[in-house]
Amino acid sequence: MLGIEGFWLILVWALAGTGLTGLTVVLSRRLGVNADRTQGVQRVHRHAASRLGGLPLFLTLLLAVLAWPQLPQRELALGLLLCAVPAFAVGLLEDLRNKLGPHVRLLATFLSAWAAWFLLDGQLRRVDVPGIDWLLINFWFAAFIFTAFAVGGVAHSINIIDGFNGLSSFYCVICFAAFFIVSTLVSDPLLQGLSLLYCGALLGFLAWNFPFGKVFLGDAGAYFLGFSLGEMSVLLVMRNPEVSPWFCLLLLAYPIWDTLFSSYRREITRQRSWSEPDALHLHHLIYRRLVRPQGRAQGAGLAIPNSMTSLYIWVLGLMCAAPALLFWNSTPILMGFAALFVVTYGLLYRRLARFRSPRLLQVPRKRRNGPVQPAERPSLPAEE
Repeated sequence: MLGIEGFWLILVWALAGTGLTGLTVVLSRRLGVNADRTQGVQRVHRHAASRLGGLPLFLTLLLAVLAWPQLPQRELALGLLLCAVPAFAVGLLEDLRNKLGPHVRLLATFLSAWAAWFLLDGQLRRVDVPGIDWLLINFWFAAFIFTAFAVGGVAHSINIIDGFNGLSSFYCVICFAAFFIVSTLVSDPLLQGLSLLYCGALLGFLAWNFPFGKVFLGDAGAYFLGFSLGEMSVLLVMRNPEVSPWFCLLLLAYPIWDTLFSSYRREITRQRSWSEPDALHLHHLIYRRLVRPQGRAQGAGLAIPNSMTSLYIWVLGLMCAAPALLFWNSTPILMGFAALFVVTYGLLYRRLARFRSPRLLQVPRKRRNGPVQPAERPSLPAEE
């Protein structure tokens, strides 16, 4: 049903998203509204850019749902966008005022998840782990809390990895494309159509975000996309019992595990709050250890190393998406790949943190006349 039509849908809404995002960029510059700070623990850019990229993204999807009368179960699609409003609105308020803490934003994602519980029947009642499944099935309040933490956790994790040009936005494209494939296999037209619309809107945003970072998702865009991924994961698993919950967990393994590992590192290792930002995530280590030293040696500015960092995470995302799609209905195999990812993440993080970057992952250096001088060894900034 969505073969050729799906291609045109992506193209049309990618163009619409490009136009709306471009308009946001122009208006932000002329009105001097919401230029992103270039100083801070996690800042890796030197130019001012709008953080309002989430606004045209949300509007593009809203227009897409309203303008596509053939969208199956369109009322539920509109309901999903309605449920996303608390997470999106609080994120937008943070983009405009920079005064809301992560606890407030996380609570807003809980409210969005609870709204979806009632409006969309988005109740997470199974994770294919015997003891937890028994608890979720027999105690509705446990499922109520667990669902909020699951969806809110995914939303928060997407915001955490949103630090480089195209990193989180294209990672989301990978996830929505995988949702489209599996929802096609299980004949779920609602999630099939929504996945296409999200892919189209994100490609329109990426036209301005990657590789030069003319606009950023901001908290509104990151929390909106994260909530959408988390809630669509719940709906996919609960509407289609043949789909393993570990399909979604493996697909989102990088942002989820990076968030959990970072919380452990801050709370246990460094004795600091889990919500305190730092520049010690895996993507920051890749930037500082693998990409930026070579960019300095070649005289490149910040934009190109910034964007090249995203390519590494995209590869990680594709390495998770491939087995997830191959074994989408086999929980034991998916669990095994999830464990393999955790081990791989740990080994790579350890090597990068100890200045032992794998040669295979290093960016080739451009040879100039004369001997090539070794790149300086950068040090990680202290947590501010």
